[in-house]
Amino acid sequence: MYTASGPGAENLGLPPQLLAGDTPNLVTQDILITVAGTALLQFAPLQRDGTTQAWEPWVAADGLPVAGVTCYPVAIGASQRVAVYTEGMFNQDAINWPAGTTEAQIAAAMRGDVKYRKLLYSNKRTGTEDTTAGPGSEAGPSA
Repeated sequence: MYTASGPGAENLGLPPQLLAGDTPNLVTQDILITVAGTALLQFAPLQRDGTTQAWEPWVAADGLPVAGVTCYPVAIGASQRVAVYTEGMFNQDAINWPAGTTEAQIAAAMRGDVKYRKLLYSNKRTGTEDTTAGPGSEAGPSA
């Protein structure tokens, strides 16, 4: 998993390429979210609560679609405004999926305007749906 540290951590290092295409267009929105328990990493998937429509961290077991991806890390706190990508085509390996998330769960959650796919150099393009996904799972281009 890609994690940066220090001041301005979201700009340090090179995370895996975030975008995997230009359709649908990339859209960023300012949302209100309460983060409890654990801070959110940059490029963490979010869902909308089925009842209240509040933004919350995406949980594979909930069966809800990914509604957005955080643009930068989000600290623990109540009612804070943050920037979230709500539309776009993202590299599946750049998203900070919760630990243990499988490709089958990711595919089931792709409804709406947030799309993701494997890049051509991914080492997981051969139907390995039982393996986990996220930063660090990509092979990179071969020499």
